[in-house]
Amino acid sequence: MIVDSTQLVVIAKPACRSSPYFLRDTDSSRDYEGTVDTSGRVPTLETEGPHSVTGKFVRMRDIIEIKDKDHKVMTSAMRGEDGKWVTFMTMTSTRKK
Repeated sequence: MIVDSTQLVVIAKPACRSSPYFLRDTDSSRDYEGTVDTSGRVPTLETEGPHSVTGKFVRMRDIIEIKDKDHKVMTSAMRGEDGKWVTFMTMTSTRKK
């Protein structure tokens, strides 16, 4: 499915937080904290939020692979009751020129 959308995401490294990186999702008012790999191109951000089916709060993770200035791939997962991460979405983004 191809969806045309616009989203502004700012990942910051504020001095006042214990985690190296921080993001606030303006759509859900959810705070994410995380790290960036040694290449500087793959931030991993985690948060907690309600499971879409059970409503129970679960740990969630977004891994954003920045391919180049115009392309990125985001993989979203949630931690299952067994402690394993379960991928529920992979999204490829291309900058409109």
